[in-house]
Amino acid sequence: MLKNSLQLICILSLFMLSGCWDLQEINDSAITTAVGIERQDDDKIAFSTRLIRPLPPGEAGSGEVEWVVATASDYSVAMAARRLTLSLSKVPEWSHVKTFILGEKLVGQDLSLIIDFMTRNRHLRPDINLLIASQSSPEELLSSYLPQVTELGGGLNDILKLNEKQLGIYVGTTMEEFTYKLMTPGIEPVVPQITLEMAQEKSPPEKTGDKNSGNTNNKNVIILKGMAVFKGERMVGAMNETESRGYRWLNSSSQAGGLFNAVSPSHENEHITLEIVRFSTKTRPQLSSNNLKMIIEIDSDLGFYEQDFVSDILTLETKTQLQEAANQEIEKQVAACINKAQFLGSDVLGWGRILQEHEPDKWKEMSDAWAEQFPLVEYEIHIKSNIIRTMLTSKSFYFK
Repeated sequence: MLKNSLQLICILSLFMLSGCWDLQEINDSAITTAVGIERQDDDKIAFSTRLIRPLPPGEAGSGEVEWVVATASDYSVAMAARRLTLSLSKVPEWSHVKTFILGEKLVGQDLSLIIDFMTRNRHLRPDINLLIASQSSPEELLSSYLPQVTELGGGLNDILKLNEKQLGIYVGTTMEEFTYKLMTPGIEPVVPQITLEMAQEKSPPEKTGDKNSGNTNNKNVIILKGMAVFKGERMVGAMNETESRGYRWLNSSSQAGGLFNAVSPSHENEHITLEIVRFSTKTRPQLSSNNLKMIIEIDSDLGFYEQDFVSDILTLETKTQLQEAANQEIEKQVAACINKAQFLGSDVLGWGRILQEHEPDKWKEMSDAWAEQFPLVEYEIHIKSNIIRTMLTSKSFYFK
């Protein structure tokens, strides 16, 4: 009898087990890869997303992907997202989101409105890239044009990666890294900014034999422009391109790739372009008579890439001068970044964390007043550059 009862209980319990409790049919889903959140003038939160429209039967593989931007608002992020979901005929798949765009009004007032949603939503992956909307709303950016891209979230991620690898300017920030720096004493986050810029696009010429007969169309194109600097729970300022380059020298996980210009040692109006083959950065605290100074050492291997004048500038005799020109330019960029961070009072450099790691007793002494002490910390920059290769195949010459 007992045996039969146990068998019956086991059989009945099988009906209560389900491995697909949150099953979502693909035909009932909408794919979204980018989300934007902004604070409105009435203190409501606007939640926007760019959804990819499914192709009608028979049109799959046509190469054209249609999309639509949907927005809803409420007094909290979660409620705004819920209203947006209820207004759609299909359920958005938030796990596909690759880019999170935060508006200037939101980050300039209080990040607590968004941090809870970002960290507790089980559908959002921690490696989502964050961007700040500058001089435009997230909804406008989601509705805008990105050349040769239909899937906006992945396209913005590719721009960030290529920008750092090819130009060496902006360093991307993930949602996980952003929240960690916000909650950790001795370090503050920075986030790349995007904005809209009017670009002219020429349509194909008409069949008149005139190559210049095409029409010129103006389109708002998304571009990277500066990096937002945070202190505490709000944005306090922004870095320009030079300062962002300095931040990359100090805080990049990818220590290779990028180009920068330096003044030629032969004339101040002539410039050379150098490629960053690889570099390494060390920052350490130095205590002297109880005074704190940060020592920054950067070693870089460079490639001679280009020059904008006609002269045999790269020779064994001038190599040392070119390396010194590179040292001066790198030091200028790094100093610009440090000065902006100290001016804003935001330790985006992580000097507090470095001090805590190397001199824990000193950090314990200064941690309570670190916000007031950080802008006063002195620093020394030591740069050592070495040109190890050249992209030149021959001597420079005049075109005739």
